[in-house]
Amino acid sequence: MKRIWLAAAVLVTLCFGVGYTAIQQALRLGANDPQISMAQDTATAIKRDNKLSDLLSGRIEMAYSMAPFIIVYDKMGNVVTGNGLLNSEIPVIPIGVLQHTPALGTHAVTWQPAAGVRIAAVSAGAGQYYVVSGRSLTVAEEHIQSLTQYTLCMWLVVMVGLGAAYIMVNRTPAGLTRRKVS
Repeated sequence: MKRIWLAAAVLVTLCFGVGYTAIQQALRLGANDPQISMAQDTATAIKRDNKLSDLLSGRIEMAYSMAPFIIVYDKMGNVVTGNGLLNSEIPVIPIGVLQHTPALGTHAVTWQPAAGVRIAAVSAGAGQYYVVSGRSLTVAEEHIQSLTQYTLCMWLVVMVGLGAAYIMVNRTPAGLTRRKVS
C-alpha cells in the first residue's frame, strides 16, 4: 500500500516539475520575441544600404529601462552604433556570442553586461555587421519568480492532501487493533 502512495507522490512531483518547466521556458523564450523582429528588421535595412545613423534614435539606459534597444557591432566585435547604453556607454558583447550568429536567422542569449543587469539579447547578421537587439529580463524574471512560488505552494498543498489521504486510509478505527495475518 505504501508503494502506491509513494508512486502517487512521485507522479504528482513529476507533473508539477514538467508543468513548471514548460511554463518557465515559455516565459523566458517569449522575452526574446520583440528583439527577434527588431534585430532582423535592422539587419535587413543595413543589407539594403540604409545609413546606420538613420536607423537608430534615442538613448536607452539598459540598467533601468524596460524598452528594447539595438546595438550594431562590426565583424571584429567593435561597437559601430547603438541606442542601448550601460552607464552612459554602449557595452561590448562577448565576440563569441556574435560569432554564433547564423548567416540567416538569429541567435538568442541571456547577456549580463553588469551585475544585476540581465538582458534577453538576440543577434542577427547584416553583411559586415552584427545587429544585437535586447531588453531587460526584469519583468520576465519577476513572472518566473511568481510562477516558482505558486508552483511550490500548490505542490505542497497536493502533497499534504496525499499524506492526509494516506493517513485516513491506513488509520485504525478507535477500539480496534490490527492483527497481522500470517
